[in-house]
Parts: sequence; C-alpha cells; structure tokens
Amino acid sequence: MRRSQDKRALAPSCRLATRNVDHFGEVPDLALISYRPSRWRPPLRRPSPVGYKPAERSPAGARPVNDLRYSMAVALLAAAAACSSPAPEGTSEGNWTGTITAEGDVTTVVNESGSVWGGRARLVEEASIGVDVGADEYMLGRVDSLWATDEEILVLDTQVPIIRVYDYDGTFLRNIGRGGQGPGEYARPFSIGADAAGRLFVADPGNGRISLYSIDGQYLEGWTVGSLWCCVTPMVVTAEGVPYLEVIDPETYAGPDGPYSMRAYGPAGPHGPLLLAPDLEVPDHRFRLGDRRPLAKFAPTVTWVLATDGTVITGASHEYRFEMRRPDGSVTVVERHYEPLPIDPDERDWWRRYFIAIYRRGQEGWTWDGAEMPATKPAFTGFWPTAGGDIWVIRPGPGRRLPQCDPNADVNDHAAFQAASCWGETELVDVFGSDGRFLGPLDVPEEVNLRFAMPWVRGDTVITSLYDDSGTIMVKRYRLVPPGEPG
Repeated sequence: MRRSQDKRALAPSCRLATRNVDHFGEVPDLALISYRPSRWRPPLRRPSPVGYKPAERSPAGARPVNDLRYSMAVALLAAAAACSSPAPEGTSEGNWTGTITAEGDVTTVVNESGSVWGGRARLVEEASIGVDVGADEYMLGRVDSLWATDEEILVLDTQVPIIRVYDYDGTFLRNIGRGGQGPGEYARPFSIGADAAGRLFVADPGNGRISLYSIDGQYLEGWTVGSLWCCVTPMVVTAEGVPYLEVIDPETYAGPDGPYSMRAYGPAGPHGPLLLAPDLEVPDHRFRLGDRRPLAKFAPTVTWVLATDGTVITGASHEYRFEMRRPDGSVTVVERHYEPLPIDPDERDWWRRYFIAIYRRGQEGWTWDGAEMPATKPAFTGFWPTAGGDIWVIRPGPGRRLPQCDPNADVNDHAAFQAASCWGETELVDVFGSDGRFLGPLDVPEEVNLRFAMPWVRGDTVITSLYDDSGTIMVKRYRLVPPGEPG
C-alpha cells in the first residue's frame, strides 16, 4: 500500500553544536549570542514559500546576491575586530586574490576577487533512497532530520515514526528504536544528532526526553528534559555530547517575534546558564500584526550557527561579512565584496500583497502598518557549517516570475491568491574554507531545495532530503566535484 507523504517539512540534518563544554560540567557563558526571528523553522509552522526553484546559474564573473530568512537564521553579538598592520598573503591556488591580516587573536580575511577553486563546483548524484511504491523501508513519509557516519546514513522519518539506517549505496540495513512510550521508544521525535563518541541523540518532545542509542541501535538511556522545552528549533549536539534545546523561559520570553533561548541538558536534566539573545542593531523593517512586530520580507537581520567543534559563525546580512568565533578565543573575520541585488518593484509589491493575504486570514481587513520592505535583498540568508569545517553561505538569487501569475488576485481569498502566485525564490551557495578564504560558488541540482532541507556535508560527501516532481520523498547522496575534475 502506498503511504501518504507529507511534502511540507523536509527538515535539515542538524549538524550543529555549541562551544566546548565539559561532558556534564558547567556550560560556558554564551551571553553574547543574539537572535532574530529569521531562524530556521520547519515549513509546517509557517506559510510555505511559493514557486520555489533553485537559481539559474549566473555567467562567470557575475555576482548575484542577497536575502535572509527563516529558517535557519539567528545571531551572535560579535565584538568589533579592527585589524591593523596589514600582512598580505597570496596563494597560488585557483585565482584567489585577497589579504589576510592579523592583530592579536583576530585574523581578518578580505576576499577581493577570484576563488581558491578557480571556478564553480557542482554536485553529482551517486545514490538515492526512496520510492513511490514498494517496501516500507524505502517508502519515506516525512524526513525531518538526517545524520551520517563514514559508511551509513541515518534517516528520521517522523511520519512512522522510525529511524532507518542505510549504507552509502542506499541499501536498507536496520532500524533504530521504534514508536512508543517505553525505554528505547519515541512518540514524537523531531531531531537527531551524534557526538564524537558515536552516541546518537534523539529529541523526543512527545515523551519529554532525549533518548540515547549507540550507532548500531542499542538503547543506552533517556534524559528527562522538563516542561520548558518548546518549539521546533532543531536540537544541537556538541562534539563532547551536550545537547541543546530551545526553551521558553517565563522571565525572558518576548513572544514569537522576539529572541529565543537555549538550554543544555544532561542525565539530570537542564544545566548551565540559559543562553539568551540580545538584539543587534539593524535597519528596522518590521510591521504591526496586533501586538506582534514581524519582520518584513527581505528585511536585513542577523544569523548565527554553532559548529560541532564549538565555533560560532555569525553575521548581519546588510553586508557580506561574518565572523568565526572559536572556543580558544580567536576570531576570524571574513569579508567578501558584493553588489546588493535590487528587488524587482513588481516582486516587491507582490510579496507585500502576499503577506496581506496571509494575515487577513486571521484579522479581517488587516492592512500593512509599519516599515516597508527594503529595496535590495540582504547579503545572505544563513550559514551552514559542514562536518569538515567548511562553511556554506546561503544567499538569495533573483526572483523568478511564475507562469500561473494573476496580478489581480484577491488578497481577501488566500487560497486563490496563493494558487495564482506571481513570484518564486531562488538560492545560491558560496563555500568558504575554515581559514576564511572563498573556495568558490557551488551549483546545486534543481531538485535540491535548501529552503526546506539543509544537507549533511563532510568532505566531498553531501546528503540531503528532497522530493521529486511526482512528490516522492527521497534522500540522495551527492559528491561535490571541484571545477576541472571529471564528474
């Protein structure tokens, strides 16, 4: 029998973590972490972007750019890092040109032109998991999280729910755990991750706990998480084995448009200080929705992610600049030239009307009240640290007109308005090395939707979830091929 498939939420593999901490010790002070409501959330909890399609590739030398959103977006209040006494360094790799200067613990990398790769890299498919009709272990319903070892792919299908394990060729090997309320079972899992010791963590709000397994599927123990655990931000697991979950603290909660908090957990429950998020200064592009102040589409904001080695990667999207703040106190500031991408006036007007249509479902007659959308898109939409230390910078491309567009669609009829959508969004990927140098742009296949599913990446291995034109949910393994190498 064919299982119904939920295409709304193909969520990312959550290979994120926090700064180094002792296994069960006190969590260091991360009070400078800052967040804006553009953080990643599974699409089920918000209106799905319409007409999504990856960006058409730009000709060599072109610099498409900007935007910030989600799903994936947040921030760290980084200390200002001024670098003097320039000490330029060159490289014979590719055609990269730039300067690297150092002052104390701060290194500034200015990527002036070219790239280390010397061209565009691409993804080549090597294995596929998922069928429309067939054996249960190959019929995926809703993939909310991914993880991988050097030889195996772990897939969390929350529609069953089940964690299935496959080899790198896509052959099913075994299940880990099962649905239920008992030890080694999960009721509503939504995120998985693993530490350096090979322990698999499964965040299960349905049972109010984090369950731990060995990678071969043996149940180890369960940690109770308490009542403050909330929301849908993916769990982050440090290499040392400390999971972090989003929580609502009654004393600091500022509503759905305010900063969020995270808490570390261990066998005895939550521990260490609450990680709060003061705002950063950015241009105000908020509008009013009752007592709320949501951000306008394309508004500049700030974002941060935490890599498994403890590095905090953060930046504000009004400029192409971000920082890598490492656990040892050193900071690498990365800059790259870009030309802000103007928003087509028709695209800008349509998105304004789109959000009016959305919010009138809950507030009849609602009108836009507040700052308008900016005239250009932000420099980036978020960061994705890979397991190997590289950084994917996700950027928006030009808007794409859709064939079903009806510019006169009624904003008071949301279903009809969305069916006649006029504009789709596109995504671009820039890849930087751990030293801050620009490796080059990455072309991703049209089927890969980075707005819904961020990949698991280590070295040249890229694993992500997607759905094909017929709606079949799939997990695919790609190989990242640098320019000049055969596919």
